[in-house]
Amino acid sequence: MDRMITLLKRIPVLIAVVLLVGLVAGCPVGHIDDIADSTPPAAPGTPVVVPGDTQLAVSRSAVSHATGYDVFWHTVDNSAAIPGTNTASTTTTSATITSLLNGTTYYVWVKAKNEAGSSGFSPAGSGIPVSSILQEHTPTSANSTSNFIGDSSNKMLDLGSGLFIHRHTCQIVSPFG
Repeated sequence: MDRMITLLKRIPVLIAVVLLVGLVAGCPVGHIDDIADSTPPAAPGTPVVVPGDTQLAVSRSAVSHATGYDVFWHTVDNSAAIPGTNTASTTTTSATITSLLNGTTYYVWVKAKNEAGSSGFSPAGSGIPVSSILQEHTPTSANSTSNFIGDSSNKMLDLGSGLFIHRHTCQIVSPFG
């Protein structure tokens, strides 16, 4: 019992020693977690890229100790060649890249950042923006017939001006040869 009382008397001393070590290490009392912000965060995982009409929606998992993210894109799968204008900053885990050219493959990278600096590039994700005409007329089920002409085995979407999209292969067919 005497040992327990002696130990209990020393607890305030142990707490004081821990706080003193934290202060000597440059951590104000109550801010020991700030040590993690003295190094840049790890690189994010591969971003998820969802195409839209002239745009790509980009999302990724949160990175520990990141306070923001930089999103980069290019038509070449080479992060070293990214033009300076192809970047956007966000504090959330999602962003939308706009004003892109439909039908063109874009590669997307993300860097996590905090007060100490930025991570390296994430692995590249990729996507191809698609016209809203194709998005709006995509059937919601295999049996959907709205906006299509033809029988069940050969459905075509009439885009007007003699252009059709075959439902199963998405080929553009022109009656002009």
